[in-house]
Amino acid sequence: MPTVSSLAWPMLVFVVTTTAALGLRVAIRATVKRGPTRGPVNGAISAAIQRASLLWCVALGLYAANEVAVDVFLPLSWYTGVGRLLEVVVVLSVTVILAGISSFATACVGHVRNGAVNGFVQTTAFVVTLVAGALVVLSL
Repeated sequence: MPTVSSLAWPMLVFVVTTTAALGLRVAIRATVKRGPTRGPVNGAISAAIQRASLLWCVALGLYAANEVAVDVFLPLSWYTGVGRLLEVVVVLSVTVILAGISSFATACVGHVRNGAVNGFVQTTAFVVTLVAGALVVLSL
């Protein structure tokens, strides 16, 4: 049974790592907002990454805490399970970002060629990207 003192170190590592990652996220977002190329493509990519980057910060904190906790009290099976779960979360979040960007890119290509891209083509691009990401998750 883990004691309060044995839980303190992984919790501290989680808080410090997550806070540092959030600080880095804020700095990167401020740099991107000041960037010279602030067009619709950059805006779409930035919006797609914005929500997922919060998840990545927390996942990084959990990963660091998991690494510390295995040395303190966490059984190896839990350590492996948490690590695999974090991999799945990151792959799925990247998949959702890429699916949104592929849908946006499909719409842009349709407008550039003076043709209207209907929702079916955009949805198909989105779903194909999600299926590819799901296959990657299944291979994990």
